Amino acid sequence: MAGMNPAEKWTPEANQGGLGDAAAHFGELEEILLHSDKMRVAVAKIVEQKVSAANFGQMKVAATPYEAMKIIALNIHQQLERKVTVENSG
Repeated sequence: MAGMNPAEKWTPEANQGGLGDAAAHFGELEEILLHSDKMRVAVAKIVEQKVSAANFGQMKVAATPYEAMKIIALNIHQQLERKVTVENSG
């Protein structure tokens, strides 16, 4: 999204890096999140509670810290997507 005209709506095609870039950056994000005390606590709580799909997206159970991080990353992505949609609709 960097370098895009703020008036442009984001589309998957606009992300020229595609999923390969996203996967590469997830590794960076994972490293940052693992060093965050709040994130470690959040991941531990999700794993401990094995939360349902109704609360955290499409995954039925977060059985491992990695799955919990994927759920958190998905939630962050959805929040950012909503923010971009709101900004672009106005």
